[in-house]
Amino acid sequence: MLALVWAAKYFRCYLYGKRFVVTTDHSALSYMRNFAYNNCRLLRWSLKLSVLDFVVEHRPGPKIGHADALSRHVGAVTLANTLDRVFAANKTRRISVLNATLGTISRKCEFFRDNEGVTYKRHPRGKHQIVVPRTLVQTVIKENHDPAYVAHPGIKRTHDLISLNYWWPGMRRSIEEYIRRCDSCQRRKEDHKFVAPLGKPEGPFVLTSVDVTGPYPQKERKNKHLLTFIDHFTKFAEAFPMPDQTAEACGRVYATQIITRHGTGSKLITDQGPAFMSAFFLRETCKILGVQKIRTSSYHPQSNGTVERLHRSLHSGLSHYVNASNTNWDVLTPFFLMAYRATPNTVTGYSPFYLSHGRKMQLPNQNDLKAKISAKPLDHNQRLKSLKASLRLAYKSVRHANRKAHQNNKRLYSYDRSAKLRSFEAGDQVYLYNPTVKPGTSKKFHFPWSGPFEITAKVLTRIMRY
Repeated sequence: MLALVWAAKYFRCYLYGKRFVVTTDHSALSYMRNFAYNNCRLLRWSLKLSVLDFVVEHRPGPKIGHADALSRHVGAVTLANTLDRVFAANKTRRISVLNATLGTISRKCEFFRDNEGVTYKRHPRGKHQIVVPRTLVQTVIKENHDPAYVAHPGIKRTHDLISLNYWWPGMRRSIEEYIRRCDSCQRRKEDHKFVAPLGKPEGPFVLTSVDVTGPYPQKERKNKHLLTFIDHFTKFAEAFPMPDQTAEACGRVYATQIITRHGTGSKLITDQGPAFMSAFFLRETCKILGVQKIRTSSYHPQSNGTVERLHRSLHSGLSHYVNASNTNWDVLTPFFLMAYRATPNTVTGYSPFYLSHGRKMQLPNQNDLKAKISAKPLDHNQRLKSLKASLRLAYKSVRHANRKAHQNNKRLYSYDRSAKLRSFEAGDQVYLYNPTVKPGTSKKFHFPWSGPFEITAKVLTRIMRY
């Protein structure tokens, strides 16, 4: 009845003053003028319709199909047109993709024609599949992948859906190629896993990482952030409290506290934070000091996982000793670093202090624990040879342990088990990952990949310009 009220209001200029017939498959409307006046809503609607002169005629649903078609999804009409095209092409053209003999439904041939001349592929359970000519393969895939009532399924689901009714040679390969060229799927799907190796450490302080963690509670010392540093080979760590995380502050601490202790010539891995991407840190710090800077991918902290794991250990260790207001974290940080350097690392099996200094760190609770054994002291040359041999053996063991840990992480953890190393050249079409969500929109519906863009130049091995 509501539909009748809306139609009468919409077409009032044509209906007022004329007698007309309302045909419907809803039989209850036939009694709209004879219902009990105990429903206020129906009474109001009846009063609105009373100014019009019309009669209601009931017609069964099967006899009013032309009206039902208007309320059906437009995709159903499109799909019907596609089926008509497939049937027409199937019957009028010779199916060149078939090398088998055509039979009838009664004969046990793989392919047969039905009573209307349509070619089918026989299915053992009676769900025979229409043979699609090559000229309509893309049309069939599009109608079973792009519409809103299908919602861009993946390769397997699209194949399963199409195989319910259609068949052609190389069907799965055609579906894979279509979906991999689907722009909407490429920009929306989040399972693109590519790797860009940052290098393997072969010696102490050859490959290092720097990051900033915080903010932390402030007090009279005004410190708010920590600049953290770690060597990938020895796992030797540093952390320096800072009042802010500007490029000047990070560059000053890196040059005066880290470079002066461990030297230059290393590769430095940082994220794409504003402090590390600034011209001051790139040109006036790294370039002058002879440090090769490597940046990680945007929004991808796993690329700098070594220093991120240090942050986890740092926060866990400090949480046991900070005061109730959490303001003495900067005072306790050096003591945590002492414990971190003195403890054997789970990967290398050696303490970072030993790999850096060639001796074990003496902790306050380890006094007078050595065995009192009188032995002939070694001269300077013998001690030097012994130290070199010990460190050479330790470094060899650490290289093997690092490679083994890397392989185990690849094998045991699912993050990049299926990731692939890709190389690009100028002229290639690529998508750019940008997970930033525009204000006012939902992250649930965001397209994280934008593009495609054409690579115009290859700056470095894995740095492109588009």
